[in-house]
Amino acid sequence: MGLSIEEALTHMAARADTPAMRSFVRTMAQGERMGISLGQIMRNLAHEMRARRRSKAEERAQKTPVLMLFPLVFLIFPSLFIVLMTPAVIGLIHNLGAL
Repeated sequence: MGLSIEEALTHMAARADTPAMRSFVRTMAQGERMGISLGQIMRNLAHEMRARRRSKAEERAQKTPVLMLFPLVFLIFPSLFIVLMTPAVIGLIHNLGAL
């Protein structure tokens, strides 16, 4: 009511200060100034956000093996060794005791 579209978008960006919102407001304001179709703006913005989300997911996927290393080494391997080595140790003690 009474504000221009660019001012309204700026106020919206101030209320919800996130990188995605800043990108949206910047793109919408620039498209409004240049007279670009709203549909084209939205398609380009959606493509950019999908690419950004995909790159963040790939980055998290590359960090996962490092995060799994601690539980694997300190929790899973020792229990696996206990389960696998116990019958061998019992057999070895039994055979050495028979000598």
